[in-house]
Amino acid sequence: MTEASRRRPAAELSRARSRTLFFALLLLAAAALRAGPAAGIAAAGLVLGLWSVSVARSRGRSLSHTFVVCDWLFVGLTLALAGKPLGPLLLFVPLLVVVQLLPSDRAEWPYLVGPSLLVPIVLAIADPTLGGHRALVLSALAGLVLLGLAAAARLRRVPRRMRAAAAPAVDASTGFYSRARVKALLPAELTAAETAHEPLALVCVRLDHFRDLRDFRGQEGSEAVVRIVARRLKRTLGPDDLAFRLSPDLFAVTLRGHDARSARDWIDEAGHEVTGRLIDRHRQTLSFGCASYPPVHDPRELLDDAVAALAGPATAELVVAPAAPAELSLAAAR
Repeated sequence: MTEASRRRPAAELSRARSRTLFFALLLLAAAALRAGPAAGIAAAGLVLGLWSVSVARSRGRSLSHTFVVCDWLFVGLTLALAGKPLGPLLLFVPLLVVVQLLPSDRAEWPYLVGPSLLVPIVLAIADPTLGGHRALVLSALAGLVLLGLAAAARLRRVPRRMRAAAAPAVDASTGFYSRARVKALLPAELTAAETAHEPLALVCVRLDHFRDLRDFRGQEGSEAVVRIVARRLKRTLGPDDLAFRLSPDLFAVTLRGHDARSARDWIDEAGHEVTGRLIDRHRQTLSFGCASYPPVHDPRELLDDAVAALAGPATAELVVAPAAPAELSLAAAR
């Protein structure tokens, strides 16, 4: 499990809410089939889901993998107590896969799907013959898990296409949003954080000594370095995090579920990812500046504070055009 996945609570909170809904639906289905013992296990899963929401809000990633293991254990028990390994409740297996994978990083998917092996184990303990259809039941379980994986992968691509269509202003070199998108997307991120009662960190990242780099390597050479830095930064970002290129040497990143303190973990990770390996026999260092909601509620102030917090040999400042006070723009002082 990556450090990025361990530290971000937003995915776990989404998974906890989906878990609660999943077990509520499973309870209704078991009750409709008049499978009393199976409904009892589903009800226990519903209680577990409600508890996991509370844990995700207060303790972030704590117990996250334990909850996933319990999900599969409860599903296995529900299927076993329903008495029909090939019954309609089996269709909840791919749904659970989607519920667990959709809000999570792809690097975390093996840890979420692996515990699904508990389902055939529990079923085999309850009935070693699996109703006389052992091979068929095992094949059906494997196929349904793969179906859930394919559905989750497909659904993950849809928001990205929608986001790309809604935001055509993307920097060609890095794939990050351009400065023009800050005005629309940063207020939206603050609104989403306020609605979800979650913190939001904005981190500005500047390439140190960029003018020297441009003088030494030229325009194409310096852009090649920027592309490599951006690619390494992307590896540390979660699916809900946004990245902007504000100027040739300045990026901004929003981190869902982070306050200023927890954003330091991402800064350490991003710094190590970029500076830990040479770029064409040279080491590119970075400067970081961070601001967060709360306490800052205004998007312009949030960006202003993050830029002001930048450390390093150069300086950058936020410029608000007098003729358009609501428009955000950045200029790097050279």
